[in-house]
Amino acid sequence: MTIKAKTLLKTYLYVMSMITLTAALFSGAYLVQVAFSYVAPLNFSYSLYPANRLEDMQKMQEVEGIEVKECEPEGEVYTIEGNRYCWDESRRKEGLINSATIFISMILLFLLHQFGIRKTKNIETPELIIKGYTFISLMIYSVTGVIAIPTAIYQSVNYIITKVGQYATQYAPAYSIGLVILTLPLWYIFFKKMVALKD
Repeated sequence: MTIKAKTLLKTYLYVMSMITLTAALFSGAYLVQVAFSYVAPLNFSYSLYPANRLEDMQKMQEVEGIEVKECEPEGEVYTIEGNRYCWDESRRKEGLINSATIFISMILLFLLHQFGIRKTKNIETPELIIKGYTFISLMIYSVTGVIAIPTAIYQSVNYIITKVGQYATQYAPAYSIGLVILTLPLWYIFFKKMVALKD
């Protein structure tokens, strides 16, 4: 059995569309996380670690002769409800640059491959490719939703009810919320496509 070159071309276009859209989903969630960090408390988006206490710093300097900063190895003190934490602003900037670069490039590549699919619509596409693309995409976004939704709920509830303290900043729900926001529309789109497929 020989595989036609046009069939391989169609397979390539659909597979790359699926990969680029999935990559855009996860990088887009990071963008949502960064966006939340500008409008919500910082610990809503990022996990923070406590700054060194003054008494511990003095003890280290007296006993071991080591000068310790409040935030090691780098970062500045960020205060939440009287508690002091360490925060490195470069973490947010790097996250913004990296996620935006990946998101924009993946969206452009997705649109390019979708354009390729439209331009080759005169070439017959085997039903197996269309059904496989739709089913696998639906499964990817379904599994992502199954993981992201309870995670977002768990982290959000803990963020709300846990008082700020030494371990309170480990519940940062922004990324999982972003994943839910972007996953649900994609799941709905591919669910409708799956229902519309004919046997």
